[in-house]
Amino acid sequence: MIKHIHVPAFVEDSSSIEVLDVHITEGARLRRGMVMVTLRQDGVLLPIRAELDGWIRFVAVKPQQTVVRGDLLLITDMVETTDYRVDPAEFNTSTELGHDGRRGLER
Repeated sequence: MIKHIHVPAFVEDSSSIEVLDVHITEGARLRRGMVMVTLRQDGVLLPIRAELDGWIRFVAVKPQQTVVRGDLLLITDMVETTDYRVDPAEFNTSTELGHDGRRGLER
């Protein structure tokens, strides 16, 4: 599901909003709750977090850029379920069951 992420509607119109930091790049993998962009308005930090897992398709802003309410920040490709394949680089084979999936207590 393609989702366009904009500057939130609850920010004030009267003051400028600065893009403090962009934490992701195009093509990067997203995890739910991950901070994608940090905005600053009147000294208050506004982290923009991922609602779902997915990938970044397009980054429309750069650090130190000034934006207003409703401006496009990112385009993401979100996945509503976890029915996609596990990335082998993120899979941990060293679990509490050990490398072979056994605790070593069996006789």
